[in-house]
Amino acid sequence: SDDFSFTPGTLLFSVGQVSKTFSVQITDDDISEAPERFTISLANATNASLTPASQEEIVISDNEPLPSVTFSSSDTQSFSEGAGTLNVDITLTQKYYQDVVVTITPSGQAMSGADYTLPATVTIPALSQSASFTLTGREDSIYEGSESVVLTHEEPAGLTRSTPFMVTHTLTDNETVPVLQF
Repeated sequence: SDDFSFTPGTLLFSVGQVSKTFSVQITDDDISEAPERFTISLANATNASLTPASQEEIVISDNEPLPSVTFSSSDTQSFSEGAGTLNVDITLTQKYYQDVVVTITPSGQAMSGADYTLPATVTIPALSQSASFTLTGREDSIYEGSESVVLTHEEPAGLTRSTPFMVTHTLTDNETVPVLQF
């Protein structure tokens, strides 16, 4: 395992000696993890018998806090309807031992599905600190002017979110301003 190191060996007891100590080196890492367990066993005793307690479960408790989820930038960016796209990054404050699924909730003047598309969830893979998703502008033939796209990421199960958890972007219209003639 990458979380501990132990070199198997032989414990030699002197006459009258009733206990021995050995070391297991726990390896610190930068990954927020659930408690991890492993077992150490004594075996093949000579001139002695082993009791049922010849096995011990060791639990490694993690010392990293749980990560928080955030948008990597709160800067307003623009993308256009039609072929316009905008990549948005979601980040964790530190690596996590399992996938983190983040729900994205859209709001604003532009209508999700009609004016633009985006995924409902984004997955940050285990042991990664970020993932990207793409907003894609959809074409229509209606002049609407620029519209806001507000994205909020929800708090993933068991984790927290930190600011910015809401960002506003601008969807620009690619139709020309209509002219009224008399």
